[in-house]
Amino acid sequence: MKLIFEIRDLKFATPATATRAGILYISEATQWRNMCTSWVNRAVPAFAAKAKFKDLQMPTDTLMKLVETYIPTCIFEMKKSYAHITPLATMNWVTTLVNILEGMLKPENINNKADESVFEMWFVLACVWAFGGALAPKDGIEYRRMFDKWWKQKWTS
Repeated sequence: MKLIFEIRDLKFATPATATRAGILYISEATQWRNMCTSWVNRAVPAFAAKAKFKDLQMPTDTLMKLVETYIPTCIFEMKKSYAHITPLATMNWVTTLVNILEGMLKPENINNKADESVFEMWFVLACVWAFGGALAPKDGIEYRRMFDKWWKQKWTS
């Protein structure tokens, strides 16, 4: 008989659990970055080829730059200032972001003449929904409105 346990953390793991079961601990601190890099390297080159970009590396480089610009700041702000009705982990936000982006990365949305600003427009749309989409009023605080105000103040140039 084989069992697989998926636990949020090792807070309640006993020494018996740790010694009798193989435990794989994945730190959430940087795991989101590894997941983004893996997704970009898997999904974006296929999109670039399908969209017939002359420089096939440009979409990959652009998206990685956007990941490094937006995601760390958004994660920090979400953890610092917002409360969700259902607790969400960092990987929830980032997984939602890449799923939305994967749906948007179509040649009919971003053609081979697109520059970095077009990628950023779609990336921002995905970010707003990934990070702000699950916010709702809680304890009398309008978290969506707070997020909207923060986003506009932080990213408006």
